[in-house]
Amino acid sequence: RPKSPLTSGGADETSSSYFYSQKSFQTIGLSDKMVGVVEAMRINRPSKIQALSFSTVLSGKHAVLGDQTGSGKTLAYLLPIVQRMEERLSEGKLQRSPERAPYVVVMTPTTELA
Repeated sequence: RPKSPLTSGGADETSSSYFYSQKSFQTIGLSDKMVGVVEAMRINRPSKIQALSFSTVLSGKHAVLGDQTGSGKTLAYLLPIVQRMEERLSEGKLQRSPERAPYVVVMTPTTELA
C-alpha cells in the first residue's frame, strides 16, 4: 500500500524507532502550554502520525489520517485542535455561536465499518 502524506506506514512495523518521530513536540509547533499537558501525560515525543499531521490539522484544513491501532491518531487530531481553540480563545476570536454550532467535527469509524 503506498504511503500518503498523512499516513505513517503499515501495521507490520511496530518498533519504537518506527513509532516515534525524530522531531520533538516543540519542533512540530506544539505550544509550550500544550507541551506541558502532554508531558504531564508522560508523552515525550510525538508519534510519526502526530508529527506528520500537526501543521495540517492546526491550519484548519480537512484531514483524513490513517495508521495502525495505537499509533496516536486521536491525539494527532486533538492536540492541534485544542491548541488552535486555546489560541483563538486567548485572542478573543473564539465565541459561542448563537446556533450552538460545533467548532470541530471528528469522525472515526468503528471496527464494524473497517
